[in-house]
This record gives sequence, structure tokens and C-alpha cells, in this order.
Amino acid sequence: MLGLMSQIVTRAEIQICSRVLYAANCTQNRHFTKYHDIGKPKLTITVQPVRFVSASTNVKEGLISRIKQKLTATVSDKTKARYAGIVVYEKCADSINWTEFFEYFGLEDSFHSWFLAIELHMWMCMVVGISEKFGRVFRNSLVDAMWKDVEVRLTELKNDIPSSSERKKYLKGITEQFNAALVSYDEGLLCDDKVLAASIWRTLYSFENMDPRQLEKAVHYVRKQVSHLNSLHSEDYIKKGSVTFLSVKIIHQEYSASA
Repeated sequence: MLGLMSQIVTRAEIQICSRVLYAANCTQNRHFTKYHDIGKPKLTITVQPVRFVSASTNVKEGLISRIKQKLTATVSDKTKARYAGIVVYEKCADSINWTEFFEYFGLEDSFHSWFLAIELHMWMCMVVGISEKFGRVFRNSLVDAMWKDVEVRLTELKNDIPSSSERKKYLKGITEQFNAALVSYDEGLLCDDKVLAASIWRTLYSFENMDPRQLEKAVHYVRKQVSHLNSLHSEDYIKKGSVTFLSVKIIHQEYSASA
């Protein structure tokens, strides 16, 4: 009976932890409001990027630590993979310098550019994690976390997309685009750089006229990031969400040296 109660408490804590994380993710840029209601009490969020542990003054750090301890000690590997997917999404959304990324790749600073960039980094994480045990659980959790965050962000863009029907229409469009992008990127990764460049041009740049050297830099970026993610410890990756990305500056230095 005691063991059963421990499992119930753990699942409840994971749910709380997930909701805190989703709320934190809605503060990525200036377009989003300071508050996001996740029930009582209301969670107050600053306008600065919010990290996982510092998501709320109302949630004690002891709770987060206790969740992490139980995840490593008593929770199944399948549940850990689900938790890792949420954490990896948070890393994709918060750990990358998006201003630097947009400038380097010649993208406008907009919600749509952000979504296409998040899509690219999530795909790279899924490519590495899918072959692991419970890789599909990890992938599904990662994608689910993204769509929940996207819905929150779209709701906060009421001034830009005031109609709820227009927001639903846009969401449907990017959902279809996301599914097509995964197939296109997979094909590019498995083939040579020309095919990968074509995939990036179709997906990230939407067939825009551009300097071919910009595509060459994008191909180099993807190859380097995938190689880096493959070098990470798979156990920490799929169970703890221990993911890091190479900075644009580091990759550019390597690109310039090889050019």
C-alpha cells in the first residue's frame, strides 16, 4: 500500500513539474505576457527567459529536488523518457541564442521564424533519441511539449492574430508543415549535402531566393549539431534530458577555418 501511494505522489509531482515548465516556456520573447494561469495559486513569471528550477517563487526548490531524486530512484525508464522529452524541449526553447541564430542565418525575428528554428532543433534531438530504448516515448513527449507551448504563445499573440479562428487555421497549417519537415530533414540527413541543402531551403527558408553560401553554412550547422548530439551520453540524454547545443559562434569559427 505504501509503495502504491509513493507512485501516486510521484506522478502528481511530475504533472506539477510539467505544468510549471510549460508556463516558463511562454516567456521566451517580448511578445508574451508576464502571467500564465496554471491554476491556484497563480504562477508569476518574469519577462526574462525563465529556467526550469527558477520558474516560480511559489514552488519551492525542495519540490523540484525531490522530484528529480524520485525520478532517478523509483520511476520507470519509460516515465524518465517522458520527463526527458519535456526537459529537452525546454533546452531547445531557452538555451539557444535566437537573436544570434536569426542574424547568422538571415532570418527575420518573428514567431514563424522561431517556430521553424525550434522545429529544426527538435528534429535533430529526435534523430538522436529515437534509436534508444523508449525513444518513441521520448519523441512523443518532446513533440507534445512543443505543441502545448506553441498554443500558449499563439494565445498571447492576440494583437498580431486577433481572431481565434485565424489562430486555429495557422496552427493547422504549421502542424502539416511540421510533419512534412521531419520527412524532408530525414531524407537530407541520410543523403549528401546537396539533398540536405534542398531540405533546409524548402523548410527553413520557404523557397526564398538566397545566397548559396548561406545554405552551405546551414548544412554545416546541422551536420555539426547532429554530430555533437550523437556524442552525448545516451543514458543521460534519454532519461534526464541532458542536452547541450554548440553555439553559433563556435560552429561559425569551424566553418570559417574549413572554408
